[in-house]
Amino acid sequence: MKMLRELILEGKIPYFRIVKTTALFLAFLPLPIFFLFKISPRECGELGWNILIGIMLIRPLADVFPGIKLLHSLVLFRKEFGIASAWLMILHAYGNFAAGGKNIFVEILKPEYWKLSHPLMWGILGLIVVTVLLLTSNSFSMRVLRQNWKRIQKSAYLLFFLSAIHIALISEDGIVKVILPVLLVMILWTVASLKIKVPIFTKPESQTK
Repeated sequence: MKMLRELILEGKIPYFRIVKTTALFLAFLPLPIFFLFKISPRECGELGWNILIGIMLIRPLADVFPGIKLLHSLVLFRKEFGIASAWLMILHAYGNFAAGGKNIFVEILKPEYWKLSHPLMWGILGLIVVTVLLLTSNSFSMRVLRQNWKRIQKSAYLLFFLSAIHIALISEDGIVKVILPVLLVMILWTVASLKIKVPIFTKPESQTK
């Protein structure tokens, strides 16, 4: 119980550096797993989308529920989650084109895809954004890009909405799949931007003085 309390209320993750290093290693596993075990592109896309939802939610959750320190600790893993999500989305795009014997670099340039009503336009735009995010998710890019690095990383929000539109258009029940996570993300980010705090596990001010 003491360890659980320290984990949730104090955000103390045992062997934090080892866990973070392991998480970074696991973030690259989708690539070999995809080719070795023939994971379907659809499964890659769905898992990548679900991880992206988590990335979008963790920061506002940490801000809205400051008493749950575990959320603040999980914010420090957004890079690793982001890399995993990026690889899964890239493999989703590559796998879908490769399954039809098509070259992804040739296909994304075809004009028939570049229509607002075509789901692949939104998917291709998302692919471009996620590739940029993946290529800049490292210390070298941080040093070179400096202030611009944060601006580039904030395009993860753009990726989220591009992915949501892609899913809504390409699947029969796509709108149902995306409406809840999109609303949840928008509501939480609005609450967090208004600096509203929910005092769960937080001592009243009179007790902290």
